[in-house]
Amino acid sequence: IVVAWVKRVAWQRRLPKQDIAASSATLLTYGSYGLGSPTLMLYVLVLTHFDNCYVLIQESSYSRLRGREIGSGKTVHGSELDIDAFCVSPYFATMVDDFFIVLYNMLKSRPEVSEIHYVKDAKVLLMRFEFDGISIDLPFVQLKVLVVLENLDILNPMFLRDIDETGWKSLSGVLANTRICRLVPDLKELTTLKFQSMLRCVKFWAKRRGVYGNLNGFLGGIHLAILAAFICRCDPYVGLSALISHFFKTFAFWPWPRPVE
Repeated sequence: IVVAWVKRVAWQRRLPKQDIAASSATLLTYGSYGLGSPTLMLYVLVLTHFDNCYVLIQESSYSRLRGREIGSGKTVHGSELDIDAFCVSPYFATMVDDFFIVLYNMLKSRPEVSEIHYVKDAKVLLMRFEFDGISIDLPFVQLKVLVVLENLDILNPMFLRDIDETGWKSLSGVLANTRICRLVPDLKELTTLKFQSMLRCVKFWAKRRGVYGNLNGFLGGIHLAILAAFICRCDPYVGLSALISHFFKTFAFWPWPRPVE
C-alpha cells in the first residue's frame, strides 16, 4: 500500500519516470509487535480457577491438554490488540499534503480499513485505524533519499541526517526497539525467544492488576521490554520460569531512581 502511495505522490510531483519507478517507501514495526512477542510465544500462561495463580507450560503441551480442564481454562496467548507501525517516506512525500491526505484517502477507500482518523494533538502525529480488525497506529517520517529500502537500517547515520524535531519524536519508538533487539540477540536465539515470552507474561500480569501503561503513571510496554532485556542479559542460560521469578525479585527491591543500565 505505501509503495503504491509513494509512486502516486511521485507521479503527482511530476518526477522523472526513472525516479517514479525507483521510488519506494516502507513500514517498520515497533512496540511489542516489533519485538516479536505476538508470534514467537513459546509458552502459554494459564490462569487457574483461583484467578491469582499462574502456570507456565510449553505451548505444545497446552495443545495436547486443551480438551481437558485446567483451572478456568483461560489463556493469554492470542493475537495482540494493536500494532505499532511506522511509515518511512522518501524526500518528496510530505506529512501534511501526502501522508494525511493522499495516503489517508487510499486507506479509507480500502474495505479492510475502518475507523480511520488523525491524531494531531499528541506528542507524535499519526493516523489510527483498524485493518482487518487490528488496531494500527501509524506515524510518519521523511528521509532525504529517493529509495527507502524494505530492510532499512534506521540507525544508519546517513538516513538520520536533516531530520527535524517532529521526525525525531516519531522515530523514538523505532529507535528504542532497534536498540533492544540489538541488546538481546548477541546472546543466543533461544534466549531471544525467552525474552519475548517473558515480556508477554509480564505485560499480562501488569494489565491484569491495572498497573500497566505510561498514560496511567505506570510502566508501559517499552519500559517493561528494557527491564526484560536487562534480566536476559544477567541470566542468559536459565529457563523462562526462572527468568520471570528473577524479574520480579530484582525490580521489587530495585533502588529506584537508580537507572537500569
